[in-house]
Amino acid sequence: MKRLLTALILGVLAISAVAAFQERFTPIQNRIELDETATFNLTITNNDEIDHTYRLSLSVDATTTWLLSPNNLRVEADSSRTTTVRLKPKAGTQPGSYFTPIKIEGEGEQRTVAAPISLGQEGRRNFVPNVGLTVSHDEQVDPRQPFPVSFEFHNRNRRDLPNLNVSVNSELFSTTFPVDLNGLEREGQNVFFSLNDSTVPGTYSINTDIYFQQAQDPITSYSTNFNIDPYSDIIVEQNNRESWFKTTYNMTISNDANVERWYAYNVSAPWYDRLFLSSSQAYELVSTKDGSQMQWALTIPADGERSVVYERNYRGLVLTIVFIITSIIAYFTFRSPVVARKEGKIVKHADGPDELRIRVYLRNRSSKKMYNVSVTDTLPSILEYDDYDDVGYISPSRVRKKRKGETTVHWEIDELDSLEERILVYEATPRLEVLGEVDLPTVRVQFEDQDGTVSVYESWSTSAGSDSSFLEKK
Repeated sequence: MKRLLTALILGVLAISAVAAFQERFTPIQNRIELDETATFNLTITNNDEIDHTYRLSLSVDATTTWLLSPNNLRVEADSSRTTTVRLKPKAGTQPGSYFTPIKIEGEGEQRTVAAPISLGQEGRRNFVPNVGLTVSHDEQVDPRQPFPVSFEFHNRNRRDLPNLNVSVNSELFSTTFPVDLNGLEREGQNVFFSLNDSTVPGTYSINTDIYFQQAQDPITSYSTNFNIDPYSDIIVEQNNRESWFKTTYNMTISNDANVERWYAYNVSAPWYDRLFLSSSQAYELVSTKDGSQMQWALTIPADGERSVVYERNYRGLVLTIVFIITSIIAYFTFRSPVVARKEGKIVKHADGPDELRIRVYLRNRSSKKMYNVSVTDTLPSILEYDDYDDVGYISPSRVRKKRKGETTVHWEIDELDSLEERILVYEATPRLEVLGEVDLPTVRVQFEDQDGTVSVYESWSTSAGSDSSFLEKK
């Protein structure tokens, strides 16, 4: 029993040691021209007890150069099958020597065989270099920053390739640089390009060509695209000019950008400040979280500038203040130092006719004493003077009637101190029946200052009574 178990284990191990399939790959015609097809014999032995389909494929790099057929092969269980594998060069494939890997995938296993091919040029089978090229870079590019571009070269020949010349061309830049590659070598290089800051946003291409020695035609070419990003930086410069309570603000707003930019320039302008702000340029008043603002809406071209000019003018305010101060000074300088104010009041008597009591208020409002003050008042012909004698009032010095029926009343005061006031009072009775107001002429005041200069002042005229007053005939 033990021997039988051992034999079974060895049998299982022997079966598992046998490969699922075996392949044999030999060239039929592998030296071809550009318009020919390379052929190879492929024999696959299926060691499994069931039928299998085997898939044939190329690497991603090889698919850019060759077309493979067939792509699958079905082999019955425990049998072998031979087929012809064809590799046809694609249009644009460069002459040279190739070792093209072909992947064979079965049930749970895969193998790779190499197909050596010598691809000639115009009937000649001399050496032609074959170099793979990959160009990589960022798709979105800021023109203000250096633009790095990576180049990866792959020498597909076993022969060294010195004196390769790489030419890089774009709408925005160009350059050339040499590359030396050993046999089957891969090499990468990074090149940094400087772009113009004002480059217009858009899509641009990079075309890379590799030239061998003095050849006029490239042996490898590669094209790729990138996009220039839009950007915009606003720079505001201020230049002020001041002159006699007026400031002129000249703002220069520059658009350091590669695209046109809309920009709103704001100046704080509360209502009291707007009294002094002005601009010849069109603006709007807007309300923001910071209060009222004067706003200029500007469209600034790429790498261009616009100006905003406005003024803060306090000249009107200053002139108004100066005028007020000057008026006050002139008023106190040139005003009459004496004030004479006249008023009349009707005094009704139960046992007699009504009378008109006239008061003259006299005041020296200057800081100096007055001398020889003479006050003259005139009564119209419709009124007749009555003396009024009361404590605290100054009686007239003389009363004189004129031919026209008017009466003049005179007071003589020797001195009137600074800020001293006097009240001159007398009464008058109407000669005729009067209904309504009675006009009272002005009071004339004459005085001398301490230098002996004589000045005359007249008060405003006034009236006494009203539409409802009534003065009876005496």
